[in-house]
Amino acid sequence: MNTVVCSFSTGCCNFLHLDDARNFPKTGSPMRDPITSEERKIIALVAEGLKNSDIAESIGIPENRVKNCLRTIFDETGTWTRLELALWHTKAQ
Repeated sequence: MNTVVCSFSTGCCNFLHLDDARNFPKTGSPMRDPITSEERKIIALVAEGLKNSDIAESIGIPENRVKNCLRTIFDETGTWTRLELALWHTKAQ
């Protein structure tokens, strides 16, 4: 079994078996579903070309929450832009 060692400037080290590391999503939380239903709605609306304010109004959440969700979505999908996310959404369907 392979082991990864991460050392930080503080001098502490963490050991993680590679088999365990593969089960962790990018966000680092092993218990979180990859993409929530709210995030799926946001992705679909981004793919339709809606702005954050329009997305917020459409699903009844604050615009700030849309922005925060998009940060998480970009991380989870490995995309960097709204266009990449829209293309990812098209391929995922």
